[in-house]
Amino acid sequence: SPSYNPNNLAGTPKDAMRNRTITDVFEPGSTVKPMVVMTALQRGIVNENTVLNTVPYRINGHEIKDVARYSELTLTGVLQKSSNVGVSKLALAMPSSALVDTYSRFGLGKATNLG
Repeated sequence: SPSYNPNNLAGTPKDAMRNRTITDVFEPGSTVKPMVVMTALQRGIVNENTVLNTVPYRINGHEIKDVARYSELTLTGVLQKSSNVGVSKLALAMPSSALVDTYSRFGLGKATNLG
C-alpha cells in the first residue's frame, strides 16, 4: 500500500509516489536458480539423476551456504530448498557466457518499457 493518501496528493513528494516495482532495479536472487539448473541440464553438466554435494564452502573468502545444512541434494531438491550451494556449484561449472545467454533469452537485463 502507498505511504501517502492517494485522495490528497497535495504536498506529497514525487519520490513517495514512485512505483518501485517497475522503476527500481533489484537483484534477481533466487528467481534465476531454475535458469541455472536448466542451463546446466542443457549443457550436459548434470542430468536428472545428479546428486550434488551441498556442504557449505568458501570461494574468494566468502562462505557459500544455505539457510539449513543439507549434505546432498538432487536437482529437484536444489530447487525445492533454494540451495545457494548447489546452484553456485552448477553456475561455476559452466562459462559465465552460458548463463548470460540464458538470462538474456528470458529477458533479464532488458528494458520492460513499463515506466
